[in-house]
Amino acid sequence: MGMVTLQLPQTDAEWIDAQVATGRFADAESFVAELIARDRADAAKIDELRVAIGAGRAGGLSERNLDEIFGEAMERHAAR
Repeated sequence: MGMVTLQLPQTDAEWIDAQVATGRFADAESFVAELIARDRADAAKIDELRVAIGAGRAGGLSERNLDEIFGEAMERHAAR
């Protein structure tokens, strides 16, 4: 595993120390690792949304009105 050394402003270092002090994280490395994992998950979700938006745009305009669209969505939800 690669080693990374960071220099943070004092307020950020104090924030990390406070998070570790809560007992939720074993150490600063665990805190940073969780932030990275969250960021990766967020990036994956953003990529999925971009693909879905692109597909929606490629599909063109609907001839249905909002009431029809929402009605269909409610029916699909009720069927689950």
